[in-house]
Amino acid sequence: MNILLIGYGSIAKRHIHALRSIANDVMIFALRSKMASEVVGGITNINDLNDVDDIDFILISNPTSLHADAVESVLKFRKPIFLEKPPFHSLAGTEKLIAEIERNKLLTYTAFNLRFLDSLKYIKQELNIKQVNEVNIYCGSYLPDWRKNEDYRLSYSAQHEMGGGVHLDLIHEMDYVLWIFGKPSKITSTFKKLSDLSIDSYDYAHYTLIYEGFVVNISLNYFRRDAKRTMEIVSNKNTLEVDLISNTIVDTTNKLRVFASDQIVYDTYEAQMNYFLECLKTKTPTFNTIANAVDTLKYALG
Repeated sequence: MNILLIGYGSIAKRHIHALRSIANDVMIFALRSKMASEVVGGITNINDLNDVDDIDFILISNPTSLHADAVESVLKFRKPIFLEKPPFHSLAGTEKLIAEIERNKLLTYTAFNLRFLDSLKYIKQELNIKQVNEVNIYCGSYLPDWRKNEDYRLSYSAQHEMGGGVHLDLIHEMDYVLWIFGKPSKITSTFKKLSDLSIDSYDYAHYTLIYEGFVVNISLNYFRRDAKRTMEIVSNKNTLEVDLISNTIVDTTNKLRVFASDQIVYDTYEAQMNYFLECLKTKTPTFNTIANAVDTLKYALG
């Protein structure tokens, strides 16, 4: 299996690890700048897209602001595309790209790996939405702790022009809300820079999504030292708290553990890649195409 890789950062390394855990015959051709000197075992560096052919799919995981150019540059190969989230940093030009993808009937997938987290899958399958009155979603963690041995101020997350900002980095929350609850009838949003972090991107975002019969609140930030990632579902009969970090669900009304899994978030990358490879094998459209992800992006951008 031959893969063209565009963008060799921390997330790309997770996808590569997942690939190699599943398949033994993976050959990776990484597009690098002409000044790149790093040679990674098992990866062939290339300096031009014309230096590779006979690829099975293209994995794009460069900075978000470069996604659109990367997608446009590889459309000529007419090969499946695995795109890291968020799909793009703005909506400019996305209609044209999607039209070209659909015209050529290309299989695409956008990497929202939390859809493969056991606790969220349980909620998706078991929740009676008609009983829901309120949903409160919170995701807060400390940006300088995200990438060990890297200066957070130089990361794309810290820079608005590179597609950084908590509303895009933590777009997972918006994605799984739309996946579980569907599209709202109305949405309001607030974006702020509140903390003393040395960044020019938003470090705080809040959304209120209005549905028929219930409301969903989403709060995101870059500045919480003690990481927390939860979904609270308040229904007519009880309150459920989904802890995405521990992968558990607790009925806090009755003090009962409803669900628990040994799976950690890192495991979702392999589950996700298994799913994508199966779609490739069977030529089955994915459940989160680039077009689907752009719909999510519209809500995330407010």
